[in-house]
Amino acid sequence: MDHDIIEATAATAGEASKTLGRLREAIETLPFFGGGKVVWFKDCNFLGDDRTAKAKDVSSGLADFASLLKTFEWAGVRLLISASKADKRKTFYKTVFKVGHAESFEALSLDDRDCQAKAEQVVASKLEALKKKADYEAV
Repeated sequence: MDHDIIEATAATAGEASKTLGRLREAIETLPFFGGGKVVWFKDCNFLGDDRTAKAKDVSSGLADFASLLKTFEWAGVRLLISASKADKRKTFYKTVFKVGHAESFEALSLDDRDCQAKAEQVVASKLEALKKKADYEAV
């Protein structure tokens, strides 16, 4: 299986537009040895509600790519997008959710007053799944 990794961190709207172009090219390029292909759009930082994401070029680029996602023939191609933030109100997110499968993994934040309890719950769940035990102080 072929795989492409596209670094999707962009400091400007111009960089974001170029990155979207590379993404389009990657999913439309057939795998070198046949079979399947995975394209990872890694660490995308312009799917949220920041200045870069609001730029006209980026908004239109994401809208164009969303249109492509709706009509693209996905046989043998998988797209993985990892992003720090994604605005669930935007068309791009809604299209990804409708066409494919979207999962959100929220990071724990020290700003959250329940952070410690949430972290303890995560650790307890993992230990239980592994059928392991740990002292309370270790957790």
